[in-house]
Amino acid sequence: MDHGKATNNTVKVEFHFEPDLPPAETLSGNVGPTQRTIRARLPELPYQFVLKLMTLAALPVGIDEERRGDAIPRQLYDLDILLASFTNSGQWEAMVAYCSARYARECETWTIDVAAGEPTAGIRDRLQRWASCSDSASGRWRTIRAVQQSQLRQQVHREPWGWRARCLRLALAVECINVDDGWAIWQQALATATLVPASKARRFKNTLAELANADARSLPLELHDFVWEVFSNGTTPLAERVANAYTTLSSA
Repeated sequence: MDHGKATNNTVKVEFHFEPDLPPAETLSGNVGPTQRTIRARLPELPYQFVLKLMTLAALPVGIDEERRGDAIPRQLYDLDILLASFTNSGQWEAMVAYCSARYARECETWTIDVAAGEPTAGIRDRLQRWASCSDSASGRWRTIRAVQQSQLRQQVHREPWGWRARCLRLALAVECINVDDGWAIWQQALATATLVPASKARRFKNTLAELANADARSLPLELHDFVWEVFSNGTTPLAERVANAYTTLSSA
C-alpha cells in the first residue's frame, strides 16, 4: 500500500541478525506510483505487530525520542493498521506469546534484565504521553502533523482527536495483552466503539460524558473517537470497564 506521495517514495532495507526467525508469509500488493505488483516475504501478522511494538518499549529497547521523536507517529499509524488486521484468537495468542519472548530477546541484546511488567508498562506509558496530542498547540501534535503531511496520504489524515483515539486504542490493546480473556475483551471494545457513529452521534454525548466522568460541554466534536477515552478512564478492572461501556452505550 502506498502511504506516501508519488514523488517522495523511498525504500528502507533492514538487516536483522537473528539465531531464528518468526514464521513468515508471502504477500503481494500494488506499491508506488507505477502500481506494479510486488511480492514480499514478511513475518506473519502477530510477529510483525510485536516487532514494531518493541519500538514503543521503554529505553533502551524502544526509540530514543530525544534523537528520533519524529519516528514515533509513523509507528503509531502502522501499529493501528496492523492491529485492525487481527481476525481471530489464534493470531492474538501468538502475538501475546511472542511479545514477552521478543522483549526478552531485546533485553539480551542490550544486556539488561527483564523488568517486571515490561514491555507493556513502558509501552502504555509512552502511548499515554503521545495521547496528549489532542491539544493542537502541543509539541506532540506538531510532530504528528509534520509526519502526517510528509508521509501519509491525504485520505488517512486525522485531526488531533483522531490521533489521541489511536494512542488510546493501542494502549487498551496493550492492556489486554496482560489479562486473561484479552482477545474477548478487545473484541467487546471494538464492538462498543462501533455503537457510536462517526457522524450524527450527538445523542450519545451525555452518556459518554457520564461514562468518562467529564463535563459534556468539554467533549470534542469527534464523539466516535471519544469512546476510547471512556475505556481509559477509571480504576475498575479492564473487563468490567469495557463491559459497562458496552451495556450503557447499547441502551443509549
